[in-house]
Amino acid sequence: PSSFWSNNTAREGDALILTKPLGTGILSTAIKADLLNSAQIKQAVETMRQLNFYAVDALKGIRVTAATDITGFGFFGHLSEMLNDKISFEIYADSVPVIAAAREFADMGIIPEGSYKNREFASKFVGGEADILLYDAQTSGGLLLAVPQSEANLALSRLKEAGYESSAIVGIAKKRGEYGINLR
Repeated sequence: PSSFWSNNTAREGDALILTKPLGTGILSTAIKADLLNSAQIKQAVETMRQLNFYAVDALKGIRVTAATDITGFGFFGHLSEMLNDKISFEIYADSVPVIAAAREFADMGIIPEGSYKNREFASKFVGGEADILLYDAQTSGGLLLAVPQSEANLALSRLKEAGYESSAIVGIAKKRGEYGINLR
């Protein structure tokens, strides 16, 4: 029980780290439509195949104040579950890792229905217009972690050493504002 990571216990000042790139929902839809070439399929499968177990192991000794996995409710859907009465999240939209082919297919309109439903649900938490990829219904997505800023670079370094090369600091927890999620 002492090592359990809750999803809604982030604190003001915590950095947000995403361990895997977004886009697996869009790419899964493109695979079903037989639109991907073999290199794109390989990249999608490699991303989905990477287990979150190893990320957890890489973070031993680092204070994780809150965590969730990014799956069917998408990045913003799961991020909304991390909100609490004291904080909002500021997201660095340009820093959120995305699989390149997913951007290409999203621009062509190859988007799973679940991603639109995620946008319908989670947009009420978001201040501003956001890219559909931030709502993409992930298949085997990564972890979203809140860690004290003083430990964020160490956490990021360990994640990359463990093979999570796309890991990135994607935001920060701030004092509660009008919206739970704000884009920067």
